[in-house]
Amino acid sequence: MEPTARCYGRAASCLAFALVLVLASPPRADEATSCRGPVLETLAQHLPTARRFVVAEELLPLLLRLWPVDPALADRSEPDGATIFARDGLPLLVALTRRGCVVGAFETERAALWRRLREALGPAV
Repeated sequence: MEPTARCYGRAASCLAFALVLVLASPPRADEATSCRGPVLETLAQHLPTARRFVVAEELLPLLLRLWPVDPALADRSEPDGATIFARDGLPLLVALTRRGCVVGAFETERAALWRRLREALGPAV
């Protein structure tokens, strides 16, 4: 993550954003990765009780509109995937990835995510 990223919204969203930065660890010698931050699996290890949902590629633009960062940063990050971690009693944690590397994360309330899905997919959601 670049230090120019700004965190907007609730303090919890800022904490989720900071979580990704804190969990960033250098790759082991046996890992062939070029991640600047953590690999998605590393983040998942820190959330062992969370239910995990991989987002379909078609829904990625909807999630990007919920990401509380400068739109220029979102464009530079070029996420190609997302995984939602549902934690009991907490907002959803959305991890945005590029080739399996976490490039951003944010928390969102379930209602906000459902509202976005309904807008895009219709009232059947």
